[in-house]
Amino acid sequence: LDKATDYIFYANSGKNTEKVVNLLKEITQDEELVMTLAQHFENKGMQKGMQQGMQQGMQQGMRLMVESMLEVKFGTMDEALSQIVEPLSQLPAKESTQLIWQLSREELLAQFGG
Repeated sequence: LDKATDYIFYANSGKNTEKVVNLLKEITQDEELVMTLAQHFENKGMQKGMQQGMQQGMQQGMRLMVESMLEVKFGTMDEALSQIVEPLSQLPAKESTQLIWQLSREELLAQFGG
């Protein structure tokens, strides 16, 4: 397992390519180490995928919240308001909420309508 740990460390650091190649040659001869490395990279990929999924879900939730607030305040969601959903949803939730409640339609469109 020390070889697998060394490989993971050097592979992730991007340094000492020769050492990585030598470690990889040794590791590929040991099936248990190959499985350990495969599991490590699989777990790392799954974690990254989960993080991306959570982030996308939060962004989608924020967009839905902004759309809902605009609809409640202005009645309908027309093309002009649809154009400012994305920029407003990029702001922290408290800030976008305050802006939607404090600014008029014209002010929101002027500030975020591009």
